[in-house]
Amino acid sequence: MKLKIFLVLFLVSILSVESFSQKVDPFILMLEFGGAATLASLNGEYALIQKERYQVNARVGGLTLFQKKEEDLRNLMAGANIIFNIQKSHHLEAGSGLSYSYNFSSISDYKVTIREEAISFCPSIGYRYDDLVNGLVFRFAWTPSFPVYDFVNTQSVDLKYREAGADVSTSKPYSLDLPYAVTRIGYFGISMGFRF
Repeated sequence: MKLKIFLVLFLVSILSVESFSQKVDPFILMLEFGGAATLASLNGEYALIQKERYQVNARVGGLTLFQKKEEDLRNLMAGANIIFNIQKSHHLEAGSGLSYSYNFSSISDYKVTIREEAISFCPSIGYRYDDLVNGLVFRFAWTPSFPVYDFVNTQSVDLKYREAGADVSTSKPYSLDLPYAVTRIGYFGISMGFRF
């Protein structure tokens, strides 16, 4: 049943896009610093619905850039946002989405490897400069992160952490899974991109 509802909504969205594709350029490619991806990521948006006073965009991204050599950091994000006041270039923007975060890093001084993995709910609210036609897009948004699911069992973390204490003193390599799903209120993101 859910699949049928999704397919109907998807078809309606496609028809909506076709009805206004001559008025705006629907695709945006942005480089984001901070935000839901934490560091820097490459994100894309596509206009799904446009009404007289607002526009609804689907958003995906998360190609995490600028990683350290000893890290394997992945962050995938999907969501939607609404841009208000579309008759002008300055907009209020609000949105929500889910972010999957995976971080595998090693601390060579202590011979430790750490894995963090979680899914978080990431709402956003902010400012956007966007002419809605071919050109530059700039956005600044507050993007807190609220845990939905943590892949790491915190009880096993406590046990491994206590056991690891002895291993550190003997310099024996060990792995440690840390709970990543913590609420992060102070996340802000700056994005620059191009609409085409």
